[in-house]
Amino acid sequence: MGHVLGLRLPLPSSSSATNHHDTPHSSDDTELDLSLLVDGKKESDLLHPKELQLALEMSNIEARLAFVGGRLALRRNLRSLPRPASIEQAVLREEGGAPSLPPHVQASISHKKDLAVCLLRGVREEEEGEKIASSHIGVDVEVCEPRTRTSSIATRVLTLKERNGLGALKSVGISAESEILLRFSFKESVYKAIHPFVRRYVAFHEAEVTPRVDGTCAIVLLLTGGEEEEGGFEVKGEWRRVEGGRFFLTAVAVTKVREGRVGLVHLKF
Repeated sequence: MGHVLGLRLPLPSSSSATNHHDTPHSSDDTELDLSLLVDGKKESDLLHPKELQLALEMSNIEARLAFVGGRLALRRNLRSLPRPASIEQAVLREEGGAPSLPPHVQASISHKKDLAVCLLRGVREEEEGEKIASSHIGVDVEVCEPRTRTSSIATRVLTLKERNGLGALKSVGISAESEILLRFSFKESVYKAIHPFVRRYVAFHEAEVTPRVDGTCAIVLLLTGGEEEEGGFEVKGEWRRVEGGRFFLTAVAVTKVREGRVGLVHLKF
């Protein structure tokens, strides 16, 4: 099972909307007293002191807010599990930027502008063995409204088949340009979910994603590193618009098949 929790972040008045092309703002922007968020009691969903230290080392206010928001969403989301859990250790960063987590929890974090989200699932003890299928999850949030350069990123992000398929979501009020952002978001989620298996950079064109009007997504992996030869992957994706239609939220589960058993993760928004 998976559960998504989102938190609204304070947006500094001096900052503008950011995306993956924007230049980060300097550290001279509005400062926040993040020490107020430090975990001061047991079972708290506030920051671990080492998380605060890492946040304060970041160069700009947007990066700090994104990191803090993601960790707060994670710690609060732990209480939503069927068997509520806690993480006593600091949740820092692994290589590639993923949160460093204990084995009983899987989580993926994303942020955009004033929204931070965390997709979380508890891992049953029997799923930690090496002889059965294992799965990982990824989440991403992206603005729905196209920007000036949205059309120009289609060639870099989408395959020819994907570009030819744009426009299939117009019946649910999503333009072809906005659909580029939705597909981009799905590829970010795919990367996060498959990285624990392949441990390498996965290019945009190594996954073809086709969002459907019912909120599901067909995902085909086109991995170039030979990983499919070691055992196939099953991929499931879901999407929806959140925060009054301002953002796309995408979630992906990637399951590696071992000894013929497949166990897809159901993602509950």
